[in-house]
Amino acid sequence: MRLIDVLEKVCSENEFVPLLKKNSPAVIYEFLEVIEKYKKKFYSKEKMSVVMKELIKELQFEKEISMEETDEKVIKARMMNISEFVNMMSFFENGWEEAGKPTLFDFLARLTLLMSDDETTEEKEDSRVQLMTIHLSKGLEFDVVFVVGMEEGIIPTSRSSEDPVLVAEERRLLYVGMTRARKKLFLTGAQARKKYGEQIQSVPSRFLTEISNEFMESFPLADNQEEETEKFLSELEKLKVS
Repeated sequence: MRLIDVLEKVCSENEFVPLLKKNSPAVIYEFLEVIEKYKKKFYSKEKMSVVMKELIKELQFEKEISMEETDEKVIKARMMNISEFVNMMSFFENGWEEAGKPTLFDFLARLTLLMSDDETTEEKEDSRVQLMTIHLSKGLEFDVVFVVGMEEGIIPTSRSSEDPVLVAEERRLLYVGMTRARKKLFLTGAQARKKYGEQIQSVPSRFLTEISNEFMESFPLADNQEEETEKFLSELEKLKVS
């Protein structure tokens, strides 16, 4: 029996789960209604990412996460994961080349494919780019380091940007990340980012203005940056699938 069948049975048969609280069937019924509502939306709407954004808003994920967690950095990380999930769905839809619009099954099948190639040889493991948070990089050193997200709202975070004490802590943390580099350090930021499927212009981090120009070499965006970005993402997607 499927999980959804069990939930429907709980709503229709009071004694199906004897120790269940009296108001639980009503709550479960509301949940089933939400599922049915969005099943229809995912089927009928042109963009799945738009529907997913609506679902996240209706389920009040941000409120629930804030109630569950006390660490602001954990809250932000979990919300960014949700936002990135919507961005992945949007990217998947925009790159869909087959007839008809993609379905949730198509999207989940692609995710499964990307996640299945976890087993690699030790040699491949050694040649990988290592991704980590600045916190996890403490005590480590690398020849080349990329610190990404040098934008207001990320470094420093939006929650600390108005508090001088928290900004100072973010500055110290950035220093830790920068000093992990033995030979080359790249500080990068996006001109615009997608949040829940919408493109939003970014503001460079205030910390960049605190670094003397004599220690920095800037690389301005090329005129054909958008075209080059699309080409890069297309090639990256091919690598993931292959």
